[in-house]
Amino acid sequence: MICSKDDYVQSVLGLRLIESNSIGNDIWNEIQSVGLSNIVLDINSNYNLPLGKFNEYIFGQLLRATNRFEVEEQNLQFVARGVTIGEIDFLLFDKLTQRLIHLEIATKVYLKKKSNWVGPNLKDSLALKKEKYTNQLNQLHGLWDNLEEKYKRPIAHVNLILGHQWNRIADEKITNYSYFSFNESFLKTLKKNNYVWALPQKKDWFIEDEVLSKTLDFCNQIEPIKAVIELNRSPLVLIKKESIEEVFKCFITFWE
Repeated sequence: MICSKDDYVQSVLGLRLIESNSIGNDIWNEIQSVGLSNIVLDINSNYNLPLGKFNEYIFGQLLRATNRFEVEEQNLQFVARGVTIGEIDFLLFDKLTQRLIHLEIATKVYLKKKSNWVGPNLKDSLALKKEKYTNQLNQLHGLWDNLEEKYKRPIAHVNLILGHQWNRIADEKITNYSYFSFNESFLKTLKKNNYVWALPQKKDWFIEDEVLSKTLDFCNQIEPIKAVIELNRSPLVLIKKESIEEVFKCFITFWE
Protein backbone atom coordinates (compact mmCIF):
# COMPACT_ATOMS: atom_id res chain seq x y z
CA MET A 1 0.00 0.00 0.00
CA ILE A 2 1.68 3.19 -1.18
CA CYS A 3 -1.01 5.72 -0.21
CA SER A 4 -2.51 6.78 3.13
CA LYS A 5 -5.98 6.20 4.55
CA ASP A 6 -6.90 9.83 3.84
CA ASP A 7 -5.69 9.47 0.23
CA TYR A 8 -8.11 6.58 -0.33
CA VAL A 9 -11.00 8.45 1.32
CA GLN A 10 -10.28 11.48 -0.87
CA SER A 11 -10.18 9.21 -3.92
CA VAL A 12 -13.82 8.28 -3.24
CA LEU A 13 -14.89 11.82 -2.36
CA GLY A 14 -13.24 13.05 -5.57
CA LEU A 15 -15.34 10.82 -7.82
CA ARG A 16 -17.85 12.37 -10.20
CA LEU A 17 -21.56 11.61 -10.06
CA ILE A 18 -22.23 9.88 -13.39
CA GLU A 19 -25.77 8.59 -12.94
CA SER A 20 -28.44 8.79 -10.23
CA ASN A 21 -31.65 10.60 -9.25
CA SER A 22 -32.58 13.33 -6.77
CA ILE A 23 -32.32 10.96 -3.79
CA GLY A 24 -28.88 9.84 -4.95
CA ASN A 25 -27.85 13.48 -5.29
CA ASP A 26 -28.90 14.08 -1.67
CA ILE A 27 -26.86 11.09 -0.49
CA TRP A 28 -23.78 12.19 -2.44
CA ASN A 29 -24.05 15.78 -1.17
CA GLU A 30 -24.32 14.54 2.41
CA ILE A 31 -21.26 12.32 1.94
CA GLN A 32 -19.26 15.34 0.77
CA SER A 33 -19.83 17.10 4.09
CA VAL A 34 -18.28 14.36 6.23
CA GLY A 35 -15.11 15.32 8.09
CA LEU A 36 -12.20 12.93 7.60
CA SER A 37 -11.60 12.78 11.36
CA ASN A 38 -15.07 11.26 11.84
CA ILE A 39 -14.43 8.22 9.63
CA VAL A 40 -13.48 4.86 11.12
CA LEU A 41 -11.53 2.82 8.57
CA ASP A 42 -9.57 -0.41 8.57
CA ILE A 43 -7.77 -0.02 5.26
CA ASN A 44 -5.26 -2.83 5.83
CA SER A 45 -7.91 -5.51 6.41
CA ASN A 46 -9.88 -4.46 3.31
CA TYR A 47 -7.05 -3.54 0.96
CA ASN A 48 -7.13 -6.83 -0.96
CA LEU A 49 -10.76 -6.38 -1.96
CA PRO A 50 -11.41 -5.66 -5.67
CA LEU A 51 -11.46 -1.93 -6.43
CA GLY A 52 -15.26 -1.68 -6.56
CA LYS A 53 -15.73 -3.52 -3.24
CA PHE A 54 -12.90 -1.54 -1.66
CA ASN A 55 -14.57 1.74 -2.62
CA GLU A 56 -17.93 0.38 -1.47
CA TYR A 57 -16.40 -0.31 1.96
CA ILE A 58 -15.09 3.27 2.18
CA PHE A 59 -18.44 4.62 0.98
CA GLY A 60 -20.22 2.64 3.69
CA GLN A 61 -17.97 4.11 6.37
CA LEU A 62 -18.63 7.59 4.99
CA LEU A 63 -22.38 6.93 5.18
CA ARG A 64 -22.03 5.88 8.83
CA ALA A 65 -20.26 9.17 9.57
CA THR A 66 -23.11 11.32 8.21
CA ASN A 67 -25.70 12.97 10.42
CA ARG A 68 -28.57 12.22 8.07
CA PHE A 69 -28.33 8.53 7.15
CA GLU A 70 -28.26 5.33 9.15
CA VAL A 71 -27.03 2.10 7.58
CA GLU A 72 -29.66 -0.51 8.42
CA GLU A 73 -28.25 -3.25 6.20
CA GLN A 74 -25.12 -3.72 4.07
CA ASN A 75 -24.50 -6.52 1.56
CA LEU A 76 -27.86 -7.99 2.47
CA GLN A 77 -28.47 -11.33 0.76
CA PHE A 78 -31.90 -12.52 -0.36
CA VAL A 79 -32.36 -16.25 0.14
CA ALA A 80 -35.19 -18.39 -1.21
CA ARG A 81 -35.43 -22.12 -0.44
CA GLY A 82 -31.88 -22.07 0.88
CA VAL A 83 -30.44 -20.51 -2.29
CA THR A 84 -29.04 -16.96 -2.49
CA ILE A 85 -30.86 -15.25 -5.36
CA GLY A 86 -29.58 -11.71 -4.96
CA GLU A 87 -27.83 -9.15 -2.82
CA ILE A 88 -28.22 -5.42 -2.23
CA ASP A 89 -25.44 -3.02 -1.29
CA PHE A 90 -27.16 -0.83 1.32
CA LEU A 91 -30.47 -0.29 3.02
CA LEU A 92 -30.48 3.21 4.55
CA PHE A 93 -32.80 5.12 6.83
CA ASP A 94 -33.06 8.81 5.97
CA LYS A 95 -33.65 10.62 9.26
CA LEU A 96 -34.68 13.80 7.44
CA THR A 97 -37.43 12.30 5.30
CA GLN A 98 -38.12 9.24 7.51
CA ARG A 99 -37.72 7.11 4.40
CA LEU A 100 -36.01 3.77 3.71
CA ILE A 101 -33.62 3.74 0.75
CA HIS A 102 -32.25 0.77 -1.12
CA LEU A 103 -28.92 2.02 -2.49
CA GLU A 104 -26.79 0.32 -5.11
CA ILE A 105 -23.39 1.94 -5.62
CA ALA A 106 -20.88 1.39 -8.42
CA THR A 107 -17.54 3.09 -9.03
CA LYS A 108 -16.80 3.00 -12.73
CA VAL A 109 -14.38 4.09 -15.42
CA TYR A 110 -15.91 4.91 -18.80
CA LEU A 111 -14.37 5.98 -22.09
CA LYS A 112 -16.43 7.66 -24.79
CA LYS A 113 -16.43 5.43 -27.88
CA LYS A 114 -18.51 7.12 -30.56
CA SER A 115 -21.79 7.85 -28.76
CA ASN A 116 -21.38 5.22 -26.03
CA TRP A 117 -19.64 5.18 -22.65
CA VAL A 118 -17.73 1.90 -22.40
CA GLY A 119 -15.30 0.29 -19.99
CA PRO A 120 -11.61 0.45 -20.95
CA ASN A 121 -11.54 -3.28 -21.73
CA LEU A 122 -14.87 -3.19 -23.62
CA LYS A 123 -16.45 -5.62 -21.14
CA ASP A 124 -19.06 -3.25 -19.77
CA SER A 125 -20.79 0.04 -20.48
CA LEU A 126 -22.94 2.66 -18.79
CA ALA A 127 -26.01 1.41 -20.66
CA LEU A 128 -25.32 -2.18 -19.56
CA LYS A 129 -24.85 -1.11 -15.92
CA LYS A 130 -28.21 0.67 -15.92
CA GLU A 131 -29.86 -2.37 -17.51
CA LYS A 132 -28.39 -4.66 -14.82
CA TYR A 133 -29.80 -2.41 -12.10
CA THR A 134 -33.29 -2.57 -13.63
CA ASN A 135 -33.02 -6.34 -13.95
CA GLN A 136 -31.97 -6.61 -10.30
CA LEU A 137 -35.04 -4.69 -9.16
CA ASN A 138 -37.27 -6.94 -11.23
CA GLN A 139 -35.52 -10.11 -10.04
CA LEU A 140 -35.99 -9.21 -6.38
CA HIS A 141 -39.41 -7.66 -6.86
CA GLY A 142 -41.28 -10.24 -4.83
CA LEU A 143 -38.92 -9.92 -1.85
CA TRP A 144 -39.15 -6.17 -1.17
CA ASP A 145 -42.47 -6.69 0.64
CA ASN A 146 -40.69 -8.65 3.36
CA LEU A 147 -38.26 -5.79 4.03
CA GLU A 148 -41.02 -3.18 3.98
CA GLU A 149 -42.99 -5.28 6.45
CA LYS A 150 -39.93 -5.67 8.70
CA TYR A 151 -39.24 -1.92 8.81
CA LYS A 152 -42.88 -0.79 8.47
CA ARG A 153 -41.93 1.63 5.67
CA PRO A 154 -41.91 1.68 1.87
CA ILE A 155 -38.53 1.47 0.16
CA ALA A 156 -37.17 3.91 -2.43
CA HIS A 157 -34.63 2.50 -4.89
CA VAL A 158 -31.50 4.42 -5.90
CA ASN A 159 -28.69 3.52 -8.29
CA LEU A 160 -25.60 5.65 -7.67
CA ILE A 161 -22.89 5.39 -10.35
CA LEU A 162 -19.70 7.24 -9.47
CA GLY A 163 -16.40 7.44 -11.30
CA HIS A 164 -14.57 9.28 -14.03
CA GLN A 165 -15.09 9.58 -17.77
CA TRP A 166 -12.42 9.89 -20.45
CA ASN A 167 -12.66 11.38 -23.95
CA ARG A 168 -10.47 10.47 -26.93
CA ILE A 169 -7.62 12.92 -27.49
CA ALA A 170 -8.01 15.45 -30.28
CA ASP A 171 -5.20 16.55 -32.61
CA GLU A 172 -2.71 14.26 -30.80
CA LYS A 173 -2.83 16.62 -27.83
CA ILE A 174 -2.58 14.73 -24.54
CA THR A 175 -4.78 16.20 -21.81
CA ASN A 176 -5.94 14.99 -18.42
CA TYR A 177 -8.71 12.36 -18.58
CA SER A 178 -8.11 11.65 -22.25
CA TYR A 179 -7.41 8.33 -23.93
CA PHE A 180 -5.74 7.16 -27.10
CA SER A 181 -5.00 3.92 -28.91
CA PHE A 182 -1.70 2.06 -28.81
CA ASN A 183 -0.33 2.50 -32.32
CA GLU A 184 2.53 4.12 -34.25
CA SER A 185 0.94 7.58 -33.99
CA PHE A 186 0.78 7.21 -30.21
CA LEU A 187 4.45 6.17 -30.03
CA LYS A 188 5.53 9.14 -32.14
CA THR A 189 3.57 11.54 -29.91
CA LEU A 190 5.28 10.24 -26.78
CA LYS A 191 8.74 10.39 -28.34
CA LYS A 192 8.28 13.83 -29.94
CA ASN A 193 7.18 15.46 -26.70
CA ASN A 194 9.73 13.80 -24.39
CA TYR A 195 7.07 12.21 -22.21
CA VAL A 196 7.73 9.84 -19.33
CA TRP A 197 5.10 7.66 -17.70
CA ALA A 198 4.16 5.35 -14.87
CA LEU A 199 1.49 2.66 -14.47
CA PRO A 200 -0.38 2.78 -11.14
CA GLN A 201 -1.93 -0.42 -9.85
CA LYS A 202 -5.70 -0.60 -10.26
CA LYS A 203 -6.38 -0.03 -6.54
CA ASP A 204 -4.84 3.45 -6.96
CA TRP A 205 -6.62 4.52 -10.16
CA PHE A 206 -8.79 7.08 -8.36
CA ILE A 207 -6.03 8.51 -6.14
CA GLU A 208 -5.38 12.21 -6.86
CA ASP A 209 -2.86 12.77 -9.65
CA GLU A 210 -0.48 14.84 -7.53
CA VAL A 211 -0.33 12.16 -4.83
CA LEU A 212 0.35 9.38 -7.33
CA SER A 213 3.06 11.35 -9.11
CA LYS A 214 5.03 11.53 -5.86
CA THR A 215 4.81 7.80 -5.16
CA LEU A 216 5.45 6.28 -8.60
CA ASP A 217 8.65 5.89 -10.62
CA PHE A 218 8.44 7.40 -14.12
CA CYS A 219 10.35 6.06 -17.13
CA ASN A 220 10.33 6.20 -20.94
CA GLN A 221 10.25 2.42 -21.50
CA ILE A 222 7.35 1.27 -23.66
CA GLU A 223 7.60 -2.40 -22.66
CA PRO A 224 5.41 -2.16 -19.48
CA ILE A 225 2.61 -0.57 -21.51
CA LYS A 226 3.00 -3.05 -24.36
CA ALA A 227 2.87 -6.00 -21.95
CA VAL A 228 -0.59 -4.92 -20.73
CA ILE A 229 -1.85 -4.16 -24.25
CA GLU A 230 -0.88 -7.66 -25.41
CA LEU A 231 -3.27 -9.06 -22.79
CA ASN A 232 -6.14 -7.13 -24.48
CA ARG A 233 -6.30 -4.77 -21.53
CA SER A 234 -6.16 -0.97 -21.56
CA PRO A 235 -3.78 0.37 -18.89
CA LEU A 236 -4.24 3.60 -16.98
CA VAL A 237 -1.05 5.62 -17.31
CA LEU A 238 0.24 8.76 -15.63
CA ILE A 239 2.06 10.81 -18.26
CA LYS A 240 4.19 13.92 -17.92
CA LYS A 241 7.05 15.71 -19.62
CA GLU A 242 10.41 15.11 -17.99
CA SER A 243 10.98 18.76 -17.11
CA ILE A 244 7.41 19.63 -16.06
CA GLU A 245 5.55 18.53 -12.93
CA GLU A 246 2.04 18.59 -14.46
CA VAL A 247 0.73 15.05 -14.92
CA PHE A 248 -2.02 13.65 -17.11
CA LYS A 249 -4.08 10.61 -16.17
CA CYS A 250 -4.77 8.78 -19.43
CA PHE A 251 -5.93 5.43 -20.73
CA ILE A 252 -4.07 3.71 -23.55
CA THR A 253 -6.44 1.33 -25.29
CA PHE A 254 -5.75 -1.92 -27.13
CA TRP A 255 -8.63 -1.03 -29.44
CA GLU A 256 -8.99 1.75 -32.00
